[in-house]
Amino acid sequence: MTNLYIFVTIPDLVTPTAENAFHFSDSPRCSELRDADGKALRIHGGMPVRIALVHDWLTGMRGGEKCLEALCHHWPQADIYTLFKRSNSLSEAIERHPLHTSFLQRFPGIVSYYRWMAPLMPKAIERLQLRGKYDVVLSLSHAVSKGIHVPEEVPHISYCFTPMRWAWHCQSEYFHFSDNHSTSFQEKVSNSASREKSLLPAGKHEGVPSIREKGLNHFLDYMRNWDRKTSNKVTEFIAISETVSQRIWDCYQRESTVIFPPADTEYFFPDGQTRKPYYLCVSALVPYKRIDLAIEACNQSGKS
Repeated sequence: MTNLYIFVTIPDLVTPTAENAFHFSDSPRCSELRDADGKALRIHGGMPVRIALVHDWLTGMRGGEKCLEALCHHWPQADIYTLFKRSNSLSEAIERHPLHTSFLQRFPGIVSYYRWMAPLMPKAIERLQLRGKYDVVLSLSHAVSKGIHVPEEVPHISYCFTPMRWAWHCQSEYFHFSDNHSTSFQEKVSNSASREKSLLPAGKHEGVPSIREKGLNHFLDYMRNWDRKTSNKVTEFIAISETVSQRIWDCYQRESTVIFPPADTEYFFPDGQTRKPYYLCVSALVPYKRIDLAIEACNQSGKS
């Protein structure tokens, strides 16, 4: 059997070797990636590879967009597909790429209320058509981008920041269900090496759920089912951490390779100065970041 190795590396972070390659055996999905002699094609910076990059949405330069920016430097000819974007909010490295958006882009002021459009996002990403013939599709996802339709013969690699938080492990932070009426899942400590399922039903419900809670549970059940279904269409998963790798297994029962996000080590580095007697937290003020826990820890420790 002939083997195919595909290298997707982040500049200055991972050196491509046979050990960190994403390995595919003979299959129709990989057939177009062989050269005329049937040898494996290595996808790496500088190679004339036709690649599509898919991102959930582009509204600013946060962690996910920094990962996309690194890949844009790596593949300057790549096309980018996303649900919608905010004008003048992205780096030049991203803006200079051909950028294709979904029908959600036509909603006036979508960037100010897009979270309320979550029920439309699965259909929006499924209807976002790839406009070229690509050797590989690389999606960067914390929501729905891995659900884009990719031809069967084209490998689809998903760089997963996390399975969608609000549908799986962070429901309580987002929706504030009363009396444990959520159909959410709560995490418990498990041995990730054994891949024991670590997301368990939240427990017995008490009382009668409200109409709002019934509606939310119906919607979240739909999103989780859609999320599982689309995970089966991904060729290989990459996780940003061991924690996310475990979540991918918990939610999709899929193995994944861990590649940490890029870091600008020319900007962030120890300079030898004496540490100041305080803590600094720089973060988006969103529920899952749990800034409240950081404040509580500092209060209890007597640190400012």
